[in-house]
Amino acid sequence: MDPELSKLFSGSLMSSHQQGVALINTIAQNLAQGLGVVNTAVIQALAANVKEPERAAALKTVPASVRSREEGLNWLTAKFPDDAKRAELLVAYSEGFQRASLDRVKELSDTAKDLRKSLEERLIKITPREPKWTPQHVVGMVITALFLSLGAPFWFNALRNLSNLRPVIAAKVEGRNAA
Repeated sequence: MDPELSKLFSGSLMSSHQQGVALINTIAQNLAQGLGVVNTAVIQALAANVKEPERAAALKTVPASVRSREEGLNWLTAKFPDDAKRAELLVAYSEGFQRASLDRVKELSDTAKDLRKSLEERLIKITPREPKWTPQHVVGMVITALFLSLGAPFWFNALRNLSNLRPVIAAKVEGRNAA
């Protein structure tokens, strides 16, 4: 193989590999943020609606461990033991979480579409997307199927006989050259 072509091909593969790794890291990062971002945003939005300053301050410091809806509800329940105001807060949180999670799913869906499009543009295409069913392709597939149906023992023996032909032909050529 031409060294220039080999260098270009290996560079292209390395570049595609690095781009693929970067895309996978982006996907992992978005998934890791996922609902944790939603929880934090919803709880901090609740802080704007709370009139008591100490409660609002408590809502602004959401721990990173609060990632799911249940964890958010549990955290709010533990943080605010007053039953009357807690019920309002939990209802507002549930409604806000529903809206925010739908928005986050739409955002992640758009990100996934962008990543898929980017991957399709960068990856090496080995096979065509749409198979062609021309007569030549059909004949080629039938011949391939016939050869494959001969089985491994046939091909093993055929290759062994081919490898044995080389010494026989070499001996005949040497005999002609010697004579």
